[in-house]
Amino acid sequence: MYKKNIITTSFFALLLVMLLIPVPITASISGNADQGQGLYSRQIVITPNSSRVIISGVETSMEAVPYIENGTTMIPLRFLSQQLLNANVHWNQSERTVFINDGSQTIVINLKQNKAVINGFEYILSPPPVLRDGHTYVPLRFLAEAAGLQVTYNPGDKTITISSSFKQISLPVADFTLPEGLIAGQALTYQDKSRDPLGRAIVDYVWTIEVDGKKINTNSLTAALSKPASGDYLISLRVKNSVGIWSDLTTKRLTVAPNQPPKIMDFTSKKTQVAIGEDLEFTYSVENEEDWEKITAERWSYSWFDGSQWQLKREKPRAFFYPGDHIVNLQVKDEYGNWSEEVETTIRVTEKVVKTEEAFKFSNPVPGELFLNHSNTNFNLLADAAARIVHRDDVTLIASNNPEKIKEPGILYQDQATDRVRVRYHHKNDSKSNINVYVIAENTTDSPVELLLLKRGMAGPSTDIMQAGQQVVTSYLQSNHYQKLTLQPGEKVILNKEQKTLKPQELLAGLIDVHAGGQLVFTIVASKDNQTAVNYQNMAFLSKENSHVRGTFSQANKYIDVEIKGVDKEKIIIGRNDAFPDYFLQGIDSITGEQVINRGNRGVVYTITIKAEQTVGVLFNPRGTIYKGAMLGFDNKIWYLPNAGTLHGSKEGVVLGIIKQGETKTITYVPPSGSDTPFLLVFIPENKW
Repeated sequence: MYKKNIITTSFFALLLVMLLIPVPITASISGNADQGQGLYSRQIVITPNSSRVIISGVETSMEAVPYIENGTTMIPLRFLSQQLLNANVHWNQSERTVFINDGSQTIVINLKQNKAVINGFEYILSPPPVLRDGHTYVPLRFLAEAAGLQVTYNPGDKTITISSSFKQISLPVADFTLPEGLIAGQALTYQDKSRDPLGRAIVDYVWTIEVDGKKINTNSLTAALSKPASGDYLISLRVKNSVGIWSDLTTKRLTVAPNQPPKIMDFTSKKTQVAIGEDLEFTYSVENEEDWEKITAERWSYSWFDGSQWQLKREKPRAFFYPGDHIVNLQVKDEYGNWSEEVETTIRVTEKVVKTEEAFKFSNPVPGELFLNHSNTNFNLLADAAARIVHRDDVTLIASNNPEKIKEPGILYQDQATDRVRVRYHHKNDSKSNINVYVIAENTTDSPVELLLLKRGMAGPSTDIMQAGQQVVTSYLQSNHYQKLTLQPGEKVILNKEQKTLKPQELLAGLIDVHAGGQLVFTIVASKDNQTAVNYQNMAFLSKENSHVRGTFSQANKYIDVEIKGVDKEKIIIGRNDAFPDYFLQGIDSITGEQVINRGNRGVVYTITIKAEQTVGVLFNPRGTIYKGAMLGFDNKIWYLPNAGTLHGSKEGVVLGIIKQGETKTITYVPPSGSDTPFLLVFIPENKW
């Protein structure tokens, strides 16, 4: 029997009917959706002692199974309220009370006192609600009487059908406007016009984005589609109000046009004829997408005929130093990544000399700018400047560049070290499968070892060996990767775990500085996954090939002091065996025990301090066949060598800057992977400009 003061069940009737409606509401809805009105009717068919349930003709299952107890059907409350309505259900263990909140009102069912409180009216429940297998059950008879539901028992299949009569409800309305004329890469903005006819708050959004046969759901349209690519999108929205009622689905189409590349207009030089060493000035305009998209990069080049062949250089020219016609080319890139078509203009250079190349480029130096050396000076024949190597500290270099081409998983190199340690690795995936290269530090001692991560430079995966070499140097010189770790006995740590997987024919490289407070084992592993790498003890050591470096070397930092007289042109040699006595590092391959030589001193960090008695201009002159690198320059900033493209041969160079009379300047240099290592620092006195 149920004891009640007044039978007022309007809210509970709505709740119980909604308990029988799948969320979001889609079926059996009629009426004017734009006005947020609808008629609904639901029918649910349950089978006691079975998880099978049919909701408006759709069969599904529920975790909590309804059952019959002493002739009374007990219904799982959480399944109906939470899974179908998305109402908030809270269980108070100490009070043994269930709270069901729809966003505006609360039903309280007390399992201790066998009663329910609805809208302030108390209902005594018999049989009482039951907590069974973690689920709260209430009698179906109570729900039916309280909500005015029709309950029919079918003895043939022993199912119970619960039906609700048609009722008028107020649905929230999902509505939004999308921009017209959107272009790929342009930020998506929209106007939300969703509303509830009764003024209830909209508390949840579900967007569905469908494009190219793929569909995603999200709660934030702009987060999922901030700058859409070109294509046709179907964008749908459902919203939920504060009482848990979902709207109908609203779908609109968004067409995003392709992003067109920029177009350079009116590209010209202020003067079409100039003297040698005369300043150049270029003008151009760009036709592009609307004002929202900016031009982010320029790509310049120029070429001339030297009497035997055309020469091409990739930088923006500030002046020319060779007579004849010079063709200047330009491309620009927009924010979307589109490059324009290349345009060109021609400038004629006369025999007249306004400034020599030395005077022009040292009077206003741009670090990294090409020095073309049209006078064909052989820098290698210049007098040697006074220079000496000073050993101030010791760094152990663990170098892994052999086998450079990885054909199968295995251990690339391994050795133990303490104090200051630098790990250098450079490898290419020459197998047919994806491979990871991991640098692992392991504590094999019986005591904890403190590990400080100091500096780190990494590059790749990449297919451009020159670019990767420059990137490693740049990121290493810029890094300040200080981190303190304590490795317990037997503990391992991957020092380059952020580096991505190598696909076939891709390469990677890295330079990592650490300080080990005790003996650690450093292992470079080629592996198909992280787990295999960590358990490398069962992996085989990979065989060496002939030409690349693998080994452990001491004194991997070199400090060079240079004194420049500034009377005649001078040079110092770096990266070549005749630079200084016993110049190349000698070490041991810990795997084979053989003595090895680090030709080129790859992995060595040079600190070069230069003191000039007279003002000099400084050039970087590579002595191999191809070069692309970087250094930390006089201003403690990264200088690219060169600023664009690569250097070929030993005739030309790169401007580094000037050192004034009495000044002392310092540069920090690391040989880049993929480049020939020898180079000269050339010092040209001001009186020779």
